[in-house]
Amino acid sequence: MVVPAKQRLCALSAFVRGECRRNKLRSKIVVFLSTCDAVDFVSNLFQKCQWPQAPSMFGPAVFRLHGNVNQQDRTATFQAFCKAQSGVLFCTDVAARGLNLPTVP
Repeated sequence: MVVPAKQRLCALSAFVRGECRRNKLRSKIVVFLSTCDAVDFVSNLFQKCQWPQAPSMFGPAVFRLHGNVNQQDRTATFQAFCKAQSGVLFCTDVAARGLNLPTVP
């Protein structure tokens, strides 16, 4: 799917929210972003944003992982994401290196 730059954040939030609703909050989603700043911005937005008539944007926990996070925190974040029933992991390509996510299709 090709989405114009101005609509990417809206498309991403609609996709994530739709998947979480469709799977009744039993979804694990990994979203790769190009920069550490983008990971921080989008993960903070998803944590703080609310939809009309909904207590939170979509329900699952939000996790962030990138190269500016120290190794100990990266490991803890990854372990928390793996243990969570549902969640969205926003990350740079640092998370693509050697991670085994058997429960994420």
